[in-house]
Amino acid sequence: MAALTAALEMLGYIETNHGFKVLANSQDWELWNEAIDAKFYGKGKLYGRKEWDALLGQYMAVSDSPHILFVEDLVAAYPEAKVILTTRDADNWWRSFDSTVMHSGRVAQPPFYAKGPLKFLDPNAVAREFWRRPFELFFEKPFEEVTPEIAKAAYERHNARVRELVHRESGRLLEYRVGEGWERLCAFLGKEVPEKEFPRLNDTKAFQDFVHEHTWTQRASGYALVTVGIASVAVVVNLWIRRKL
Repeated sequence: MAALTAALEMLGYIETNHGFKVLANSQDWELWNEAIDAKFYGKGKLYGRKEWDALLGQYMAVSDSPHILFVEDLVAAYPEAKVILTTRDADNWWRSFDSTVMHSGRVAQPPFYAKGPLKFLDPNAVAREFWRRPFELFFEKPFEEVTPEIAKAAYERHNARVRELVHRESGRLLEYRVGEGWERLCAFLGKEVPEKEFPRLNDTKAFQDFVHEHTWTQRASGYALVTVGIASVAVVVNLWIRRKL
């Protein structure tokens, strides 16, 4: 989604909330968990327009996880919003997803010292759980049990659900492949086609760079934590466009 996010910014949708930004904005995690608990576990009040405005009101567009868990809710809360469903061959999607999200889940394990009775020393336990939770709900399986077949079936279910909720005839839905370029995207959003070329970004590399940076930052803080502890005690991917322009 890096290329599409960059394209939207070029069209004037500067504030876009996407998966990277959600992970970086830990101050919003409590609200996201509250929304998830209400929708999937019947705990608390389901989010409506008021609650979504409090969480997402500053953004002009949203994409990626965890927003994809709330297709029905966001479509209902923002009837004026347009929906872009990015599509690709399921096998190609899985190869990309496996090399990004699944790979990061495999490598971002708790540090060696945070095992068994010392797992409380893992400084990233909350972040790791917040990151995994939406994907496990999306796939309806624990992260470790997700296979290519399970993942591709969930991907197709999601696309079908969006098509069912937002009919093309309504003018709200655009099915789009990022490689198409500007024309259909701009026509759908009522924007002039920019003179600059459509951004060509490597979504896989962007994700891997993000994970690498945050994993090593978290590990460094973890080592600092355990060092202090030992010294003192001796002993952690359709897009909703809001019409603000």
